[in-house]
Parts: sequence; structure tokens; C-alpha cells
Amino acid sequence: MRGFAFTLMFVLIASMLLIIVMEAQGWKEGEPEFSSVSKRVDIFEDIAQDHEAILNLSFNATQYGWLSVFFFNDTLPSSIANADEAVSNYVEFVEGRYSNLTNSNISIGSMEPAVVFTSPELEYRYSGWDKEAVSIIGEGQIYFISIRLDKKCTKQKGMSCVPEGDWEWSDSGALVYLDIRDAEGNMPLPGGRVLGFVDLERFNYFSIKLVGRGSLTVYSYNNEFRVEPTRTRASVNSIVGIFNFEESIKAELPLEVAVDGTEFENPVIYEA
Repeated sequence: MRGFAFTLMFVLIASMLLIIVMEAQGWKEGEPEFSSVSKRVDIFEDIAQDHEAILNLSFNATQYGWLSVFFFNDTLPSSIANADEAVSNYVEFVEGRYSNLTNSNISIGSMEPAVVFTSPELEYRYSGWDKEAVSIIGEGQIYFISIRLDKKCTKQKGMSCVPEGDWEWSDSGALVYLDIRDAEGNMPLPGGRVLGFVDLERFNYFSIKLVGRGSLTVYSYNNEFRVEPTRTRASVNSIVGIFNFEESIKAELPLEVAVDGTEFENPVIYEA
């Protein structure tokens, strides 16, 4: 009887182990292996790095109590010739040849020329991959905009860099400082000065004319601050301050990619 009981116990334990193994094998068949998941993540991260490199935007951020301060160093337009077409060719390459090289099925759902901060809410968004204009979108409290142009202003009535348009300073709103210089160091004075408060809900704009039919236009409207150089190269350095009671900063790329059926989106490229 003791031998029979021992044999019965052994059979029961073996049966249980067999069931566990079969269930585990079934899970493995229904889920991608770790190496496969790792490969998909690596492909998505590679595309995200290319996305960031094409933007060619240098930025940083820091937190001072309840105020988040962002620093952007940029150059307009893009240094990539025919950038919009180049990005279209890149997407075609990834979905075609790169998919074949990695033995994967890759699809880029969307890839936008922007950096999006979700904490606090702020966007640094280009008009397109050619970077012909850039907009800073958000409820900022401070905007220090420094622009250096590679062409000189045209002269009007013996004066250089005379702004044209409707730029109105106000008694309240966002604090704005506009440090704009042409190739000779001339500085336009929109509304007669360069520092003051601006109501970002109101449509404000001014434009200066440059030699060679170039120009620079600056807009502000509906919490959007936009810089648009035409036929000139502009170095644009911006400091933006925005209240952030969460006291954390996170930036993402607006990117959606599917790799072998696994969907990835909005990779985080900065967190503090």
C-alpha cells in the first residue's frame, strides 16, 4: 500500500507539472518572445532618434519653484535641403528597405515637426520640416526672444529696421522682450520699444524688410508666439517661462509607429 500511495503521489505531481508546462507553452505561443519585444523597442527608439536629429533643435528646461523655464536654441530655416521631401523619403525608406533589412513590418502613422511638453503644456512647433517658421504655443508668462539675421534691413527715410504692422504693448499679460538685430546690429522697435507686456489673446504683428526681398515677421495671437523669416537665415534663441504647479517637466515627440503589430507613440525625450 505504501508503494502504491507513493506511485499515486508521483503521478499527481507529474500531472500538475505537465499542466503548468503546457500552460506556460501556450502563453509563449500567444505572446511575443522577449527578444522580439526588445527588437521592436529598439526599432522605435532608432526612429525617435532620427526624428529628433532631423528637428536639429537644442533645448533645456529647469524648474524654479512653480515656474518652469525653457531654453530653445534654433536656426531657421532647416539646414537640410528640401527637408519636407527628405522626410517623406525617410518614411518611405523605413517602411520599405529598413523593414526588409530588419525583417520587420514597420509603419509610421504620424511624424510631426514639433516638440510637445505635456508637463506643463507647451509646444515648440514648426510650420513644416523646412522650418520656415516656428511657433511657441502655450499660456506662457515670460517670453525673451533673441533673433539674429544674416541680412541687413532696408532703409526707409534714412532709417534701418523700421517695423511695419500693428504691435501693441499693454498694461498686463505676458512679459515680452524682443532682442532682434540685423546683420549690421540694427534693432527694430515694434510699438516704439522692445520690452513690455503683451496680450497674447490679441492679434499683434510686425514685419521688417531686409535686402534681397527678405523679411522677418513676428506674430502673437491666441497664446501663440510665431517667428517667420523669409529669404534670410535667422538664429532664434528663446526663453519661455510658464507656471507649472506640478513642478515636473516632460517633453515628447509627436510620433506614432507600429512594428510587427505593436504600436508605439510619443517617445519621451526629456524629463526632469
